[in-house]
Amino acid sequence: MGTPFAPQQALKSQSAWTEWTIDKKPLLRGYKVLLSAEAHRQYLTFKPGYERTMLDRGISQFASTPHPENGRRHSFYPTSWRKKRDPGAAGAFELTYHVYPGKIYVTEIVIDKTVFGRKTPTSTEASALYKVKKRDPNQRFDDTINKASLINLTRSWDSDIQYTQELTTTYAAVNGMLNPLLKAPWLMGSHLEWAYKEDAKNINEYTLFHNQSEGGKKDFFECIEDKLSITENAKYFASVLWQVQQSGRPVKWVAHSQGGIIFSRAVAYHNEHVGGSLGKNSVVFHSGGNNIDKSAKYLREANIQFEFPTNNPFDIVPRLGGGNDMSFNALKETLPFRQNLKGDDALCSPHTLPFISVSNYYMQLTVAGEHQAASRVEKYMTKNGIKVG
Repeated sequence: MGTPFAPQQALKSQSAWTEWTIDKKPLLRGYKVLLSAEAHRQYLTFKPGYERTMLDRGISQFASTPHPENGRRHSFYPTSWRKKRDPGAAGAFELTYHVYPGKIYVTEIVIDKTVFGRKTPTSTEASALYKVKKRDPNQRFDDTINKASLINLTRSWDSDIQYTQELTTTYAAVNGMLNPLLKAPWLMGSHLEWAYKEDAKNINEYTLFHNQSEGGKKDFFECIEDKLSITENAKYFASVLWQVQQSGRPVKWVAHSQGGIIFSRAVAYHNEHVGGSLGKNSVVFHSGGNNIDKSAKYLREANIQFEFPTNNPFDIVPRLGGGNDMSFNALKETLPFRQNLKGDDALCSPHTLPFISVSNYYMQLTVAGEHQAASRVEKYMTKNGIKVG
């Protein structure tokens, strides 16, 4: 691994090395860091934004105290790729280096891709971009969803997802809570197919911004953190939106559940710290935990086209969690379905799958044998003049 290194040769030919700087300013303390031609080329593949910032931060810390000083390889882990509450996870960036008096010669900069992909336990998965491909184009999410078609849907997207540094697909998605990489690819593919159903037959690949999950409680507190301040995950996503803008290629997003909070907060962060249009991005929010009025303000400022389709009235996440309806009726209608929200049966959940209609949800519950919940929905339909079918 890495370019062969000869210290004396390097000292005689400083032109073969590029001094590493931050914003064209050298470090005032620590070792001088020099990049070989190959390392400099690799460094430039990390476009300005979140990944470059994390790389620069890691190199800066490494330059102050290279460890081990007589070593050959150093790893560090960008914050968004860590387990969300555990800063002690293994590294993702790897530097091949050699220490000489007062100088560190870096011959290789790579990403350790072994940290990406499906992991056991799933809490060790990394938040990152993944390209997802359609396995069976004959299976699409539509309003005929039932137990059999749901099973087929879970198998219709390729489980062999690939980590990518750059978003190059027309469609993209950011998932919500409790979505490990075993589940997120097919679920977000289904949400894209419904959000853009007029073009669903052409959605054969998309990019997933995987919002890694550490479990319900930690994901819930992360939602609160994004509403009160901002998480590293949302900062990372802001750089992805800016990357899309700079590429000039339009990208159509769907943001589900916590993904709505991340999307909204990332746009607000961009408006405050970067500025400028993000109009190459457009988004449809499904069952978002974000507040519609606040999100609309941020998105309009960034020139992003957006849509908030009707949500399931029994879904507590957008109504109470998003602060979009804090009425007594919202509490009365959503609380009895909180157990359905947590369950493994997506048909019974008012939140997991794309919302089609109240009557469709009634039929899903009936087919699944959830008769008590179906009865509540039937009473709601009678009260509001909604017919079955």
